[in-house]
Amino acid sequence: MKKLKGIGLLLLSNILIIATLSITFTILSQVILPYFGIDIRGIVSGPNLLFASFFGFGGAFLSLALSKWLAKKMVGATQITHPRINKTL
Repeated sequence: MKKLKGIGLLLLSNILIIATLSITFTILSQVILPYFGIDIRGIVSGPNLLFASFFGFGGAFLSLALSKWLAKKMVGATQITHPRINKTL
């Protein structure tokens, strides 16, 4: 259940980032840049954005899959299965 929550949050954050970038890019390319004489309309199309989002999602999932394993290996962490009990207290 914990993995599903992590994957769900990753998907939600990626979708929100893509939505924010799409809105920002649309406003920038349709309103702001033409006002200053820079016309980039038609240069970046939907398939290009889909291709970029595909690789963005892939990289995010790869990062999620490797992060826990790499963190454990970097610090040399091990799982405690039988805790030691200090009977001197």
